[in-house]
Formats: sequence, C-alpha cells, structure tokens
Amino acid sequence: MNSGTLVTVEFTIFALADAWYALEVSHVREVLRAAALSAAPGHPDLEGFFNLRGEIVPVINLRSQLDHPQQPLTASDFFVIVRSADDGEVAAIRTEGNVRLETVGETAIERTDGDGLIAGRIQLKEQIISLISVDSLFRFIAAT
Repeated sequence: MNSGTLVTVEFTIFALADAWYALEVSHVREVLRAAALSAAPGHPDLEGFFNLRGEIVPVINLRSQLDHPQQPLTASDFFVIVRSADDGEVAAIRTEGNVRLETVGETAIERTDGDGLIAGRIQLKEQIISLISVDSLFRFIAAT
C-alpha cells in the first residue's frame, strides 16, 4: 500500500440521549422510520418486536444497555436495522432523529480490546463518537 493512501471506514452515526454513537456501515442493512412495537414480555432489554416485510425483528433497548433514561417512541425516531456478520440475523436499534453517514479516516478511530458493547471511539471534528460492537449486540440478544 502506498504510504500516502488514507484508509477510510464508513459509519452510520446516530444520537441517543444526547450522546453520539456509530455502527460500521458493513453491518447496517437499512434505516427506516420507527414503527409501532409489539411487547416483549419477559425481555426487559428488548423494546419489543416489529414486522419488517414479513420478518419479525427484535428492537434492542440500547438505552438500557448504555444506562440512559428510557423515553417513549416518537415520530422522529428511526430504526437502524443491523445484521450479524456470522449468520445474517437481524435486529433493530432505535435512534433519536438524526441518522447520517460519515466516512472517517482510520487514524481518527481508536478501537478497544475486549467484548464490551463499546468497541472504541471516533474523533470526528470536535465530536467524540462511541463505536458500537455489533457482535456484542447479537451476543446480548442470544443471552435474553
């Protein structure tokens, strides 16, 4: 590789409880407006389920996982549909309003070791964004 070549990664960036988070675009299947949810009794860490073109999709309660206060679903919320790299399983994360794509130079990404939900941090201009581990999300679903 040419030493002058900048390696970049694309991320889906979203807001949740006044904080910013990112998912690698390679794990994002689609982004769509939030829809009504069916309850998930006995699964407090799931917000519920919804029907996506005949596929029942669990909505992970990311607020619970990140110790943010709970909020009701609003018309400005989105679902980010993520897929597992292992088996193509899908789940959704509810976000608040603004969802955008950003291309980030690899030098702006600080990855962490371990199996936690936060896989690192991204420095984007004056903003620090927490990188979500999609693998950890799916391990969480398997444990519920």
